[in-house]
Amino acid sequence: MMNKAITHGLIAGLATVIIGCFDNRCAYEETGELRFRALLELNSRGETGNTCTYPTDIPFGIWALSLPVNKTWNNHADGAQTFLEDCRVIWNGETWITDTTHNWPPDRRVTFFAYSPYRFPATFSTERGIEFKNFNTAADSTDLMFSGPIVDLDWKNSGGTVQIPFTRALCMVDFRVQTPVPSDMIIRLKKIALEGVAFSGNFQSLPEATWSATGDTGEAVFFEGNLPLDESEQQAGGTRLMMPQQTRVTVKATCDIVTNGNTLAGQELETDATLEWGTGKHCSYTLKITPDTLVFTTDILKP
Repeated sequence: MMNKAITHGLIAGLATVIIGCFDNRCAYEETGELRFRALLELNSRGETGNTCTYPTDIPFGIWALSLPVNKTWNNHADGAQTFLEDCRVIWNGETWITDTTHNWPPDRRVTFFAYSPYRFPATFSTERGIEFKNFNTAADSTDLMFSGPIVDLDWKNSGGTVQIPFTRALCMVDFRVQTPVPSDMIIRLKKIALEGVAFSGNFQSLPEATWSATGDTGEAVFFEGNLPLDESEQQAGGTRLMMPQQTRVTVKATCDIVTNGNTLAGQELETDATLEWGTGKHCSYTLKITPDTLVFTTDILKP
């Protein structure tokens, strides 16, 4: 009778353990290593969906926060627990992994925020997302990027891999020039500049990607040289990373004008324009120059 009672007790105890395993099934479930797939979104203003491969030689940073499986980021972000804090992600020759191995947490959903490059200091909070502070495009050409939030992933629904769509935090700006030059005249472009541009500021990714300017505005030079103009559209200078902003500026073009062997050097033409430089956008502008006028077109949107 004693042995029978002990046997029944063992069976009852085992049943309790089994039921507990089912009630907390993920607590005993093996999860795999955390992996990433990084892409770079190439957007023009009002257009999305173009991507290219993120460069494998630039490590990026990750913040990850977890919640129980019955809770979502949108409704319970304030109660999320930090899973990864400013963790470095590297390319191992086959995929992106954290430089110190991390497995997916069992019985949790994870929301990710990423930034690039890892060498640039960034901070994070649930209210403001990824933040870059005191960045100056006049002094630093770093191509800042961010992503997220990438919400409510777990080991199963992600296939073990987090898709990271990076967006440039800055915008890209370039200029082209075109002019109908009379046969008895030569116009050489010497300089293109914008007066009234903000260069430095702070960035936050939440509740939406936003820059707040700090410091004074100044002159942004996009071309300096000696470019003969004609009716064909020509690139003037290279593409420059600028801080996103909406502002009114003065566009200035400096030219040498040669007529009948006589040179009018350093002739400055100018016009006013409103800039709408959005995060992650590429804005290309065309200047049409005549001996006495400068026409600034609306931006040509490039993918």
